[in-house]
Amino acid sequence: KPRRLFDPRYASLQEATMGCSASAPAPSAPQPTATAPAQKPPDGMATMMVQVPNGGMPGAMLQVQTPYGQKVQFKVPPGVFPGMSFQVSYPIPKNKPSIIDESSLGKAIAAVMLPSYWSSVQIADTSSFDQMIYIDRSAHGNFDELLAETYRAKTTQDRTCPKKVGACPRTPGGCPCVKPGGDPGMPVGYKVRRVVRVEDSEMWGRYVDKRNAILARRGAELPLTPLDPPVKSDEVADKYSKTFDPLDSQINEAYLWHGTNVRAALSIAQNDFRVDLAGSNVGTMYGQGAYFAENCTKADEYAEDEPGGYYDGVFALLLCRVCLGKYYYTTARDEEAGNKVR
Repeated sequence: KPRRLFDPRYASLQEATMGCSASAPAPSAPQPTATAPAQKPPDGMATMMVQVPNGGMPGAMLQVQTPYGQKVQFKVPPGVFPGMSFQVSYPIPKNKPSIIDESSLGKAIAAVMLPSYWSSVQIADTSSFDQMIYIDRSAHGNFDELLAETYRAKTTQDRTCPKKVGACPRTPGGCPCVKPGGDPGMPVGYKVRRVVRVEDSEMWGRYVDKRNAILARRGAELPLTPLDPPVKSDEVADKYSKTFDPLDSQINEAYLWHGTNVRAALSIAQNDFRVDLAGSNVGTMYGQGAYFAENCTKADEYAEDEPGGYYDGVFALLLCRVCLGKYYYTTARDEEAGNKVR
């Protein structure tokens, strides 16, 4: 039976490590100027040189941390390409301790490229942002296709019996009530009701920093052994590049699902994953960590509604960008698995 998976207001939350909270866009600010050093900035302003990362073509939005520690955004000006630098001006923060990273003064600071299709990136502003954005309904079909592509008619012991009275015990492979063809059986498909994208510039920056650290650590081993067969979401993500940011296959980036209840999904979107809470609901099979699934049907086993509450009958999935790096593969339960790849 079709199962209502998404709330009319909250549904799959997509992007990188997740995190967001609603906030109003800040007023517009001037765009960066020439690559040559500018004259002395006005009072309350400072300048720095920004180095353009790979893929950062003219018009791309970059994020960089100033010597004062705040995150600011600038667009790459015309005629500036990856590896080149350009000068920007930014406001010196007020009401903050004047702790300056002197090692960065006078140097071109490496920048992080933000996803070009983020709504917040379209705003010419230098401040960081943290928002949740409704995805236009015209793109819902892309997510429906992703759900269909990652669907697998298979259950595990984590799909709970739906009986209110006399529920079946936890059964390897799932009880007869939730198996395909059972009563009521396994959901035969999913339909997007609403998609909310998390646009958190600082959380995205932390993700990119960690991804770059993995790249640096595994540099001599690149490209890393790929997933075989490829992740089910790859084909759909590649097909809709204006909805899903391109991935770095050499370090095994992938779009994967995480199922939970709506309130927990919103908490993750605002505060990121809490690895210390891993397994607090159904235990852990591979030790502490963030758990993701290639198949939406597996993630759906952990998607819960709120009986009698506001989210009664409403289920949520998080679609997350995950950097797997050099992975450890096992088909057996191993609660120490997380300690074997460091």
